[in-house]
Amino acid sequence: MGSEPKTILLVEDDPLLAFTEIHWLKRAGYNSLHVLTGERAIDIVREKRNEIDLILMDINLGSGIDGTQAAGEILKVNDIPIIFLSSHTEKEVVEKTERITSYGYVVKDSNEVVLLASIKMALKLHSFDKELRIKEAALRESEHKFRNAVECSSDGIFIHVDGIIEYVNPALIKLSGFSREEIIGKPFINFVHVDDVNIVLDRHKRRARGEIVESVYEIKMMYKNGRACNADVNIAPISYDNKPAVLVTVRDITERKQVEAELRESKERYKALLQSVTDYIYSVKLENGNAVSNTHSPGCIAITGYSPEDFQNDSYLWYRMVYDEDKSYVVSENEKILKGQTVPVLEHRIVHKNGSIRWIKNSVSLLHNSDGNLKGYDGLIEDITERKLAEKELERSLSLLEATLES
Repeated sequence: MGSEPKTILLVEDDPLLAFTEIHWLKRAGYNSLHVLTGERAIDIVREKRNEIDLILMDINLGSGIDGTQAAGEILKVNDIPIIFLSSHTEKEVVEKTERITSYGYVVKDSNEVVLLASIKMALKLHSFDKELRIKEAALRESEHKFRNAVECSSDGIFIHVDGIIEYVNPALIKLSGFSREEIIGKPFINFVHVDDVNIVLDRHKRRARGEIVESVYEIKMMYKNGRACNADVNIAPISYDNKPAVLVTVRDITERKQVEAELRESKERYKALLQSVTDYIYSVKLENGNAVSNTHSPGCIAITGYSPEDFQNDSYLWYRMVYDEDKSYVVSENEKILKGQTVPVLEHRIVHKNGSIRWIKNSVSLLHNSDGNLKGYDGLIEDITERKLAEKELERSLSLLEATLES
């Protein structure tokens, strides 16, 4: 978490539950602030907006405004990641939170591991979001400066009659590097890059036949010394010296293209960062000892190749994904879980959607209702493939060493 502890605002009207969650936060190294109502949460964020790194927001907060309303007010003027807490998992409750920018939804009776993992993931994703927004703002500013620079200077303009250039303005002379004498009297097609000659000629002929042709498009122009330049051209029919002519406005967009490439690269890096998050959490709801529903966080895509929707729509997907040689072990341990028995951390192989074999570590935490009956379980999945490969390589090296010593 860095040298300075993160501060988390807990908005929870149940003092006993708040006491437990504050204890978990303190044990994990977080500072915490606690308020009972949404109104007080809005006030304290206004007072300490630069000191709060994340908000754990209960949805049901008694007689005042609820958590989603408080979150909406806070997010109007603050950029703070919010995780919603609720004892309800009904579809309408979840949909209510989805209308607000949040970083997760945690069921109140989830255990410490699930809550802390959700906080860690939310802080990481918010950091990635913030970094991307800063880069996008910088790129937008760069584009804005570029547009201003173009608008403050004249665009390149030339006029051709029957394809022969009869006029060129100073801006295009400066832009192209050619002198006026090198441009006037030449076919305009001489200054179009070979890759775009056929497109430009086709549009020119169709326009001459009276067809409606797109007037603004992008081509590559050829400037002096063989230099190619991306340009937006705007074509307009005019009369020049009492002759039908065409006015062409040329705008250099080379810099804009570079900015767009940087933006694409930035988004790809952001996507790669999200995919590098190797842990994810899941929850299984039980009724009468049988699994009736499951939810998987978005991190499952990086580890398994399957989306949360894939797991929701196919209750047997996880079983089929288990490597054949490990199925009996996983089934045996799962039967113990369904009987309410605590099991050690499971380590086994799965078959990724792309066909590759992955090792995973599955940490399971049982959930009981007020009567002590098992109502479900949460799990934390971690990709340990690299560790397993390293262990296998170490075993191979030790075997070789022992064989060498014996010989």
